[in-house]
Amino acid sequence: DVSQDIPGLMARAQSSLSAARLLIDNDYLGEAVSRAYYAMFYAATALLHSEGVSVAKHSAVISQVGQRFAKSGRLAPHLHRLLLDMFDERHLADYSGADFSDERVTVDYQNASEFVSAVQKYLEEQGYFESPTD
Repeated sequence: DVSQDIPGLMARAQSSLSAARLLIDNDYLGEAVSRAYYAMFYAATALLHSEGVSVAKHSAVISQVGQRFAKSGRLAPHLHRLLLDMFDERHLADYSGADFSDERVTVDYQNASEFVSAVQKYLEEQGYFESPTD
């Protein structure tokens, strides 16, 4: 049952966000972009696991999130766009040697945080976690 992996995946998402913040604070901007993307990837994987869906390829995860959650309105469509954009950003960071500005990386980090928070909220609403206000 892949839904058992959800807490661990969300913990990895939060850990990746924390790592991204540390990397930003220490001027490792490309590495921060990569970690921010992985935070989103782990959260997206958890989202799919909530429906019993397990796919391995990054492109398949992104596609399934769009089809199953963004198109249905269960996840705001702009969040799927953020995931798509961050996939491209991560590719640039990991493979092109592109330079990233502080401003760009800050936006990437904020987008990753927004995505992870939205997924956490959705999963809480589906009963996978106790919400902090309970």
